[in-house]
Amino acid sequence: METEIITLLECAIKAPSGHNTQPWKFTVNGHTIEISPDYSRRLPILKSNFVHQNGLLD
Repeated sequence: METEIITLLECAIKAPSGHNTQPWKFTVNGHTIEISPDYSRRLPILKSNFVHQNGLLD
């Protein structure tokens, strides 16, 4: 089971995210994997002009 968990986490760590920051962290407790935000990797808020001009709020 440990090998499967390691493989799963290796894939999850490489999963695409906004600007490829991968802003999450994983904690393994037995057969449970907890996913939580990693606020140290968050991006600053986009300026509203950029958001509206690029249709990100449609």
